[in-house]
Amino acid sequence: MATTTNTAAAPAPSKFNITIRSLFRGVGQVMFQNSAWTGLFFMLGIFWGAYEAHMPTVAWGAVVGVVASTLAGYIIPGTVADGEDGLWGFNGVLVGCAFPTFLGSTWQMWLALVICSMATTWVRQGFPWYSASSSRVFFAISFLYCILYADSSECNLKLSEFSEVLC
Repeated sequence: MATTTNTAAAPAPSKFNITIRSLFRGVGQVMFQNSAWTGLFFMLGIFWGAYEAHMPTVAWGAVVGVVASTLAGYIIPGTVADGEDGLWGFNGVLVGCAFPTFLGSTWQMWLALVICSMATTWVRQGFPWYSASSSRVFFAISFLYCILYADSSECNLKLSEFSEVLC
């Protein structure tokens, strides 16, 4: 009896599947892991920790942040490969965790979270040397830039007023 092999290529994943995978890869990239599974476990850990600390807004902020920053990547022209590798989303996760932690849950915080999460993707695109694969040390520069701007006199969010939380 002869065996036959299926030479047909597997169907390409749908845009929805690619987007979900890139969202979780964005969470995984917080620890430089280009893995959707790692991102899923990190997100579960964020939810567990946030709910244990009675701060569920931190978990939901992480979700909003990664979604906003990933969607911002689809708006601007650039390499889709960066988005599929999660490089659009990981700074959004950081913003999404930081803002509810230090600013509480107000509509202004949620608006700032979305804008700053999206801005991390746009700021990242503004640094051509930043996109080089050898520059992993600079991955969080857009997060830091947006946090510093949110604390500046121009933005008036004044994150420095919440520094006693860290002490």
